[in-house]
Amino acid sequence: MAGGGRTLEDLRQIREDAGLRAVLRVPVVPSADATGDWLRRMGEQDGLANLAVVNQQQIRRALKRDPRTDDTLDLDATQIVAEKQAAKWTYTQLT
Repeated sequence: MAGGGRTLEDLRQIREDAGLRAVLRVPVVPSADATGDWLRRMGEQDGLANLAVVNQQQIRRALKRDPRTDDTLDLDATQIVAEKQAAKWTYTQLT
């Protein structure tokens, strides 16, 4: 999901991001081809359901290892690049 989660090819971005893999303690990410083959073997419904389970387990493990207790929930993480020096923050931090 960090790569966008729209296509299997997004796995390439995660495979190539050594920093993300180090933080998540995931040394190896399967290739897009291997993941696609696995999904086809599992069947459309079961494959996607099982992939969701794997994703949830990985996220749960990463969160348990993370010592931080504060998180930012950004419902609209769209970045709009502009060179406006007078721009103001669009959210406030809750304490």
